[in-house]
Amino acid sequence: MHIIGRRYSRTRSAKRKLKRIADNEKREKRYMTDCNHCITKRLAANIDVQTYVLEDLTGIRTQKNKGKKFNSWLSSWSFAQFEQQLKYKCELHAINVVNISPRYTSQTCNVCGIIDKESRNKSRYVCVHCGHRDHADVNAAKNIRDTYARSKQSGQAAFNQPIGEAITIVQPV
Repeated sequence: MHIIGRRYSRTRSAKRKLKRIADNEKREKRYMTDCNHCITKRLAANIDVQTYVLEDLTGIRTQKNKGKKFNSWLSSWSFAQFEQQLKYKCELHAINVVNISPRYTSQTCNVCGIIDKESRNKSRYVCVHCGHRDHADVNAAKNIRDTYARSKQSGQAAFNQPIGEAITIVQPV
């Protein structure tokens, strides 16, 4: 007696289908690696920048119950590869790459500083306190930049070796 799943997985058409799926996954992985390489190469070649500030995304994949679509999107995101490539390429050009905590960066108003999660609605940020409007990711990027600048002025050691004057905001693709 055959187990139904095993029987069907041995057919030629099933094997061709599985091979096609595996080839597509390899092709997508090569494409993302190439995209990350091209982007990080251009960023590292920018001589006007002394420091790139990134969110510290360690532990982001440990979040549960975010939904099937979000978890699928998150698992295919190559932010760690992007960060690793950016760090080693920037090291060659004497550009610093620092990480800061992403805590409340998308819920904080960049103008008045009020933290309210009601202000963010998908990709729109509208502050309920002062009325400031911006794209949610742009608002968060400004908060990341400002957090780095404030910590640098106060002398807090919240990053990896912050040295430099120009601050550029980079969000992984």
